[in-house]
Order: sequence, then structure tokens, then C-alpha cells
Amino acid sequence: TMKRIKEYFKKYREIILYLFFGGCTTLVNIVSYYICSRIGMGTAVSTVIAWVLSVLFAYVTNRKYVFESRAFGFVPILKETAGFFLCRLATGLLDLAIMVVFVDFLHFNDMIIKILSNIIVIVLNYVASKLLIFKDKSSESKAKESKLFKALSSFPFAFRIMFCFYTAVTLLLLIFIDKGLNSYYIPNDLTVSNKVLILPSLLLLILFIGAIYIFRRIKESRSGKKELSEKQFYIIIALVFAAVYLLQLFISSHIYLKTAWDVKAVRESAENIAIGGADGVPFEYFSIYPNNILITYTLVFLYRIGNLFFASNPYKAILVFVSFVVCVSVFLMTLCIYRITCSRKLTVCGMIIGILLIALSPWIVIPYTDSIPMVFPVLAVFCYLYVKNPYLRYSLMAFVCVLGYYYKPTVIIVLIALVIIKLFVLAEKLFRKKLLLKQCACMLLCIVISVGCAFGVNKAVCSQNKTPLNENRQMTMTHYLMMGLNVETEGVYCLYDLGYSNSFPDVESRQKANISVAKRRLKEMGLKGYIKLLIIKNMSTYNDGTFGWGKEGTFYFEVPEDNRNITKALRSFYYTNEQGTNYVVFATAEQILWLFILICICFCALPFRTKYGAENLVALSLLGVSIFLLIFECRARYLFVFSPLFVILATVGLYKAYLLANKYIFSRNKT
Repeated sequence: TMKRIKEYFKKYREIILYLFFGGCTTLVNIVSYYICSRIGMGTAVSTVIAWVLSVLFAYVTNRKYVFESRAFGFVPILKETAGFFLCRLATGLLDLAIMVVFVDFLHFNDMIIKILSNIIVIVLNYVASKLLIFKDKSSESKAKESKLFKALSSFPFAFRIMFCFYTAVTLLLLIFIDKGLNSYYIPNDLTVSNKVLILPSLLLLILFIGAIYIFRRIKESRSGKKELSEKQFYIIIALVFAAVYLLQLFISSHIYLKTAWDVKAVRESAENIAIGGADGVPFEYFSIYPNNILITYTLVFLYRIGNLFFASNPYKAILVFVSFVVCVSVFLMTLCIYRITCSRKLTVCGMIIGILLIALSPWIVIPYTDSIPMVFPVLAVFCYLYVKNPYLRYSLMAFVCVLGYYYKPTVIIVLIALVIIKLFVLAEKLFRKKLLLKQCACMLLCIVISVGCAFGVNKAVCSQNKTPLNENRQMTMTHYLMMGLNVETEGVYCLYDLGYSNSFPDVESRQKANISVAKRRLKEMGLKGYIKLLIIKNMSTYNDGTFGWGKEGTFYFEVPEDNRNITKALRSFYYTNEQGTNYVVFATAEQILWLFILICICFCALPFRTKYGAENLVALSLLGVSIFLLIFECRARYLFVFSPLFVILATVGLYKAYLLANKYIFSRNKT
């Protein structure tokens, strides 16, 4: 037994000693603070002195006993000491940030969060000490470092695998469970199950792969003939989208309506300011939802433009703008596909899918945060692919995502995904000593300036509002967390939860109450019940190719009277009310196309490489959005703003499915 203990200690000596001296460091910190505070030094001074002494103790013990540093001489030891203190300062600030966010803001139990935070800090301190500060130069250590570099470079790919796995599980749930668990919120109005609709989706996949193969063979047979230049191809794509935009305007002019729910509050507020001469937004609604001020003043601007060009109906300017934004989003999506796949055939396939699913969606007539901010996520990916200068690239991405955040908070997830992916890249460069701190500092400065510009734009627009709002009335993330845990309403919007949150006079008491209810609901559900709720929420979000069209309250609040035959025909396909006699055809087609997209995304897990690896960024962004909707309030329409990213990833998956078919089917047929 003693021999086993010795072997165990020898094997894990470094970690055991690190944890032991870590405990001693904590003891030094507590004792130092106790002594200093008792001799009248004050809390702040005592804390600083205790931190310095404990870090100094940790440095000496880690250097001599844990990592057995071989650095000698004044300069090497000074660098080592400075690096150790800087790393501890960084993890100390991280610890502080975690405590502030989860304890002061979200009101979680402070001791539980402190324990979790300490675990994170201990792990980060160990990694930093092992790999950066007390770096071992032996051949064994270099072999371990090589494995670490490989692991770091594979992390972005791992995120893509995770989202592909998540999509595959979701697809299986859509096929075998469908709407079986949904009772409060029914995702779609189709009577045909997904078990049947998956068959035409698979047929669509086969047809697309076959079409790509045929066009490739035609291209090979015409190898001597002149092809379109890059410039000509881009011009053709632009002309196609010009035609699509005209088609959008034609459709929206016949099917447009004025819906109720939040859109009504935003639309009427904008109309009152632009046309009625009001000084600002209504007090009650915007005190609760101040995040809708930016989109309201966007509509104010459009109403004023409409008053100049469409005096009889200024609302037409809004319809023109929303269609334009959606059309530009699909156009940017198409360009992103071309850059990623370097294939014109795939680009045309992705363009067709995007036009059918997004550009011709009836959501183009709803001027709200589900359609207008669509351009921000795909524009960020476009910048990632097309802007060559790294300083300008990441500055533009930061600006776009932060500005998009003020319209739709979930847009910031794209920036978070970028930061996560780039952190692994920077970590690899840091360990390889290829990271230039000067470049990093300049890039960080550029990003901070971009974020400041986005903040300034939002501030400048919102400053037009002259109505003083009650900041104590606004809803915070804890409200949406509580709503997302409501079993009765299956995690979607709940009027009772809104009334409950509104019953508290200030933000602090509301957050505490929200957290208390959320904890109670989690306890009542148990693990099994919570998993069931997550499955139901996932079905509510993903089981609708129309993205919840017609599902919101009093959707057809005001429908213009129009007896033209073309209007009746278009409304029969797009409307879900009594006028929508052919709506089932549209909804079925969109559901088949949506299932096809999810199938294609699953193929993104294949290891075939693309040129830029942007699919990792897209996949992590969509994974983040999906997790967000599982945790907080969910809605199918919340995915519409990210629909171009889904199509990008699906087209990459289609490309990989084609490569797989070409390798195992078409190549064999040739032989």
C-alpha cells in the first residue's frame, strides 16, 4: 500500500504539491489579512497587503518545490516574478468579475459561486504557471507542448462538431417526437408529421448533390471554353438579387399587414413621433423595454422619409427598408458561401435556399427586431471573410455586433464566438512564442474604439427621446430566465410572469424574486423534468420552417382591404387566418426546406477542410444562440435573425456531403 502511495505521489507530485501549497497560500492570505486589519490598517490596505504576501509566498513555493524552476540570474528571475504576479492579478480580476456578475447582478449564492470561481482560478493559475512562467525545456515537456498545440488548434473544429451533434439530436427529436410533447405552444400548424416530410427533404439533398455532380461533369466536358470571370459572376449575383428585391416589394405590397404585440407599441410610437409630433416614446412600455428605443427611432427616421416620398401612406418606406435589409442579408450570405466553398455551383445552391427560406418569407412585412437586425450577424461573418486587414476586420466585426446588440441582444453571441475561437489561436501563438504583444495591444485598442463608436451611435439615436423613463421598471435577464423555466407555458412568453416581475418596485428586488422563482421551478421539476422542458423548448424553437409566422397575439391586427386577385392569391399562401386557404402549401414547403437545412448541417461534422474555416465561427455562434434559447425564453421567430448563418452552414454541409458522395459513389462509378 505504501509503495502504491509513493508511486501515486511520484506520478502526480506536481499537482499534489500545487494544491498543498495553494492551501498554504490561502492560509497566508487569511492570516495576513487578520493581522493587518487588527492593527488598524483598514479593509482595502489589509486586503492588498494580504494579496501581495500570499502571491509572494505562492511564487517562492511554486518556483522551488512545485515546478522546480531552473531560471537563475537577476533578469530571468525578475521576468519570472513579474509574469507570476501579472497572471495572478489577471485571475484575481477574473474572480472579481465572476463574483460581481453572478452574485451582485444575478444574485446566486455567494459561497457556491466563490467555490466555482476558485476552481476556475486554480486551474488557470496552474496552466499559466506550467506553460508560461515555469516552463520546462526538457524533451518530454516539449512533446507535451506539441500535444497541447494540436489540442488548441482543434478546439474550433470541436465547437463545430458539438453544434453538428446538437443539430443531429434535434433532427431526431423532430422526426420521432415532433409536436408530441408540446401542449401550450404548438410549433407549426401542419397535420403532416416530420416523419413524412423528412423523405422529400432527403430527396432534395440527393437532387442537390446530383445537380452539383452533373454541372461539374458539364464543366469538365467544356474545359476548353471560356468561363465567366470573377467580376462577371459577382455582377450576375447582384442582378439576381436586384430582381429578388423587386419581387419582395411586389409581394410585400400585397400581403403587408399591421400586427399587434410589441410591434404595435414600437410602430405606433414611431408614427406619433414622426408624424404626430410627440416628444418621445410612451412612458409605460419603454420603461419596461428600453431596449426597443433604438428600433423605434429607426422607424421614426423611415416614417419621415416615407412622409416625403409616400405622403399618402408613409408606412411604405418601412416596407421598402425591411425588404432591402433582408435582401442584403441574403446577398451577403451568398457572398460568404462563395468565399468559404470557392464553388460557384455551391454558391448558386445556397443562394436558391436563402431566397426561398428567407428573402421570400412573409417576415419581410414585420418591422421588428426579428427582421431588421438580420444584417448584423451575417455582416460580421462577411467582414471575417472579406476584410484582409486584421485590425480593420475585427474592429468592424466588433462595431457591427455591438450595434446589432442594441437592436437584438443575441447578436452579441457572434462576437463572443469570435473571441472564444481567437483566444485559442492566441493561446497557441503565445505558447509557440509567435504572439506579438504590441500587435495584440493595437488590435485591442481598435476593438475598444469600435465598441465605443457603436455605443455612441446608440446613445446619439436614443438621446432624441425626451420622455424620462423609470429605470426601475425595466426587465433584466433574470426575468427571461424565470420565464424560460415556466413549465406551464413551456418556456415561451408568459403574461403572468410579466405581471409578477412588474409587481416589484425596483430592479434589485425584481431580480431577487426572479432568481427565487427560477430556483423553485428548477427544484420542483427535478433533473428529469428539466430535461423534458429543454426538449419541449427545443421543439418550440426548431420545429417551424416559417419561424413562428402568425403565432404572436392578435397577429392580424390591421389588414388593408384589397380585393385584387393577385392580392387574394398571395394572401392565400402567406396568411394563417381565414384568408390563408393555401397556407398549408407554403408552410409544408418551408418545413421541408428547413429539415433539409438541418440535415445538411449534420454533414458539417465531416473532416473535409474549407479555405477559411469560417464555418467554425458560424457553428459556435449558432450553438450559443441555441443554448441561450434553451436557458431563457424561447421563440421560433428568434432564429429568423440568424437564418442566413444556418444557410451558410447548411451549404458547407451540402458541399461536404457532395465530397463524400464523390469519394464513395461517383468515383467508383467511373472505375
